[in-house]
Amino acid sequence: KAWTGLRPKDLEGLNKKIREKFNWAHSPREFQLEAIKAQLLHKYVLVHAGTGSGKTTIAAGPHALVDKSKEMVTFMVSPLLAFQEEQVS
Repeated sequence: KAWTGLRPKDLEGLNKKIREKFNWAHSPREFQLEAIKAQLLHKYVLVHAGTGSGKTTIAAGPHALVDKSKEMVTFMVSPLLAFQEEQVS
């Protein structure tokens, strides 16, 4: 049976779980928390954020927090190589 996501009630304490899992002293940024929540609720997520803003946490978060994450797929698309090739040619 395919994983269908969590229920909103299952997300209680998510902020604390993320801090513990990633061994952070600080809380995740609001956009990170919202994007991770959306994925855990089995919704599609598109994030546009600058370099160093924490996008990797969004991609890794659900997989680190849920045992059934092996049934989830995360795609990360980065245009950086395309930009580099355009700048060189």
